[in-house]
Amino acid sequence: MLRCLKDLAAIAKASSTATTSPSSKASRASWKGTQHTMAEWLPSLFNHFRAYPYPEGDFSGKTVVVTGANVGLGLEASRHFARLKAQRIILACRDITKGEAAKEDIQASLTATNTPNSNAGMKPSVVAIEVWQLDLADVSSIRDFARRVDTELDRVDYFMSNAGLGFGPYRQTTEGWEEQLGVNVIGTFLLALLVLPALRRTTEQHNVKARLCVTASTASHLARFSERNEPHVLKAINANTNLSDRYKLTKLLQIMIVRQLALTTRKSSKNDNVIVNSIHPGLCSTDLFRSFALPLRIPHQVILKIIARSPEMGSRTLLAAALTLAGSVHASGVDADDACEGASPADTIFRNGSISTMDKGLSKASAMAVKDGNITYVGHESGLADYIDQNTTTINLGGRALIPGLVDAHMHLQSGGLGLLQCNLNYQPLTWEQTAAHISGCAAEDGGADGTWLEVINMDYASLVTKSGSIDKVKLDAVSDKRPILVRSSDRHTGLANSKALEASRITADTPDLEGGVIERVAGGKEPSGVLQDSAISLMELPDPTEDTIKDAVRAALKQLREAGITTFQEAASGVGREGGLTARGYFDYKVSAPSSVAAVPDLVRDVLNVTSIFNSKAPIAPKPALKWQAIKAFIDGVITYPASTAAVVEPYRSPVDGNPDSCSWAPDNATFVKPYWPQDVLGATIEQLILNGIDGQFHSDGDLAVRFVFDAVEAFRAKHPNATDYRIGIAHDELSHPDDWPRFSDLGVDAIVSFQWAQMSAMFVPYTFRSFGPERKKYLEAWGNILEHGNSLVYGSDWPIGPLDEFLALKVAVTRTGDPLNPRSPAYNGSAYDGVPLPGVLISREEALRAITIRSASFLRADDSIGSLEAGKLADAIILERDYFEVDEEEQGRNRVMLTMVGGEVVYVADGEDFGVEATFNNDGVARKISARNLGGLHARDLGHEGALAVRALRTRRECHGGHGHH
Repeated sequence: MLRCLKDLAAIAKASSTATTSPSSKASRASWKGTQHTMAEWLPSLFNHFRAYPYPEGDFSGKTVVVTGANVGLGLEASRHFARLKAQRIILACRDITKGEAAKEDIQASLTATNTPNSNAGMKPSVVAIEVWQLDLADVSSIRDFARRVDTELDRVDYFMSNAGLGFGPYRQTTEGWEEQLGVNVIGTFLLALLVLPALRRTTEQHNVKARLCVTASTASHLARFSERNEPHVLKAINANTNLSDRYKLTKLLQIMIVRQLALTTRKSSKNDNVIVNSIHPGLCSTDLFRSFALPLRIPHQVILKIIARSPEMGSRTLLAAALTLAGSVHASGVDADDACEGASPADTIFRNGSISTMDKGLSKASAMAVKDGNITYVGHESGLADYIDQNTTTINLGGRALIPGLVDAHMHLQSGGLGLLQCNLNYQPLTWEQTAAHISGCAAEDGGADGTWLEVINMDYASLVTKSGSIDKVKLDAVSDKRPILVRSSDRHTGLANSKALEASRITADTPDLEGGVIERVAGGKEPSGVLQDSAISLMELPDPTEDTIKDAVRAALKQLREAGITTFQEAASGVGREGGLTARGYFDYKVSAPSSVAAVPDLVRDVLNVTSIFNSKAPIAPKPALKWQAIKAFIDGVITYPASTAAVVEPYRSPVDGNPDSCSWAPDNATFVKPYWPQDVLGATIEQLILNGIDGQFHSDGDLAVRFVFDAVEAFRAKHPNATDYRIGIAHDELSHPDDWPRFSDLGVDAIVSFQWAQMSAMFVPYTFRSFGPERKKYLEAWGNILEHGNSLVYGSDWPIGPLDEFLALKVAVTRTGDPLNPRSPAYNGSAYDGVPLPGVLISREEALRAITIRSASFLRADDSIGSLEAGKLADAIILERDYFEVDEEEQGRNRVMLTMVGGEVVYVADGEDFGVEATFNNDGVARKISARNLGGLHARDLGHEGALAVRALRTRRECHGGHGHH
């Protein structure tokens, strides 16, 4: 520390001119950005009357340390951190008694409801607030405090170095330093250096950004620093002279050291995730000047009451420092870190638009700047001037909407891509004759020899059975008895195999059913009928795709993601390998099955840790997309749809009394009970060990019993480990949930990962699935509005290719629970049976729907510090829409289109016919030509023009995806 101060003094001395007048023009130039005359400083006083935005954010799971926390700015900042759900707050105070009083004050205010500027909207929250003793004038106290940070805190996300001394008489610390120098500089930065390892450790272990912020002051602009030409600068500063300049000088030294510390930290760190900055809260009415003599203190306090900010208003700047991702914060003219020379010219700017940032306040803007893949400015166009030079690319939005790139938290990228290259029935509600015709066409186009497999995907099984009755191997043999054929339903839970496929897979009358699956039999015997349910499909001995095929599949899938505006995805149950040319951020789940017993759980967890350690990118999230492996996927049950009915439910399914599904007489059938695929004790032990080892999880749970199973396991974990709350457990699908369990999402911190598009009338429900549940449980299907009403947010996952990739149709369904008769990817396109009648249930707002597919999904992936909203410091993942999501008419929401997709500042997609003055890097993939020939009606029926669609509606009208989910 002393060496650092000496170095700074040397720099100051070398930078000064020969003149000794600190007010000379040359001297002022040597302190550009830090020292000004009173005439230059006074205009900034008017900034003191500007109100800062009320802090909004989510500090869940974070640990915050605030020094000087018992009064003033430190107390009010700590109150905000508690309101915003910080998990643990350390109040560092010199006087423990005063610290405990501050703690009680904060805890009492957590239930207050006052005016917006008086901490309105506080909600009771589980916040651990602790008071630790710290005296910055005592080196031993500093070292003891730092030792506690190192040994007692498992993470430190925000270290707010706020304690300090103001003007006062000459006094010395225990080490012999003048008190202001000793506290504001020596003590402050000794402590900063000692806690930096804890901040670095937090960034490396939790893949987050950590922040060290020092509360500075624009009083530094008035520092004369007359000691800078002395041969022994520190000795001169430590003397009992120039005390009127001492506070201002120590604040100047703080800013200088912060700049140097920020630069050194960047150079010496493994990553760039520790942010060091300083902040000026403005002139605030605090007791910083309590050492003034009484004759001065009284008029000074009167003046402060008139012109100064309240401590709460000033504390908002400390929250701004904690919330920013950039290496600098600008407040009241004081800059932080080394970004004080003004804004850097941007690589790209967006202007003349309607920008929905999706930040906490749902802020709107008209302009945005991007530099090196990061957002550097979001606001009004009037603020763009400093970000433009001759090399800046300008994208004129022309009034169009710009929103964050979409974050899809549950899809199957590899199988989706493979599906684009396979014989695809494209979710069409076909008769058997129409199905057979398309399969025959695929076989002819494929040209495969006898004995080579033909795999067909996206069969609308429920519609097929409804239109043509039961389907079996005999009908598929008529298409071909020379080649093995497997037809998969769109929900991946039903397969239809011909005799050749059964023979090639050695499935006979003696083959037993697998756990979690059924080989359906010919009536009255044991001979396989050709229909396979759930895990029985895995008996098919299909050849593995080649490496080249997988690469083509990934490229094909990424092409669809670019066009859909998806910039980040989570691949559920993936086996995909690393693929170059990523144009979206990939988060992969490792699929696991239930161990044989609790004793076998450690082996499973070791396997998971081995896989994730090998494949997970350890680098922080950066503009260039990378692959992350940090979670598992497990199936707790099957699907709720009739006739599969393999989801685990609390009450039995209803079955037709006479065996005829068209009968109106259905009754509860105990024979339909399905056990969850995981025993409760094994699931509980697995979730416990995964969380304790830092692994997140998604659990496929369609039925209300399966949902409850996951809750019970998490509840048992919380009871055993009450302080372990930093986990991401998602229940995927939640298609049928019980009202008793709706509050448990919020109470237990479990995320509901849902696919909005299923909440529309379709053959998935009408009529048989509705009948299998009865009128009462019908109200509990896709109950996402009810989950929101009980205090939990939603996370969106399309589950593609279980259904078509149409995120804006899904968003439309979310807020209306109806389809779109003009969108061929909606069941409503099929006619009046599914058009105009909403699925029973509670609606959700447009804001909540879009949050689910942006910032909330990003939070589930532990990436909301970097993506999910358009804010300065975050990565530039953004999409331009044809129409403003928040303004477009309700009935047209499902027809919105993506015009441009940007990932990490790189434009990766521009829609045909659009000219934004930029060229997309990946617009034209050669693999696209391989897609069209095998997809009925083109990809997602996109090639069907309106007239053509009308002409072939009998063949190609279609509904949305089934409510099931893939076993892959």
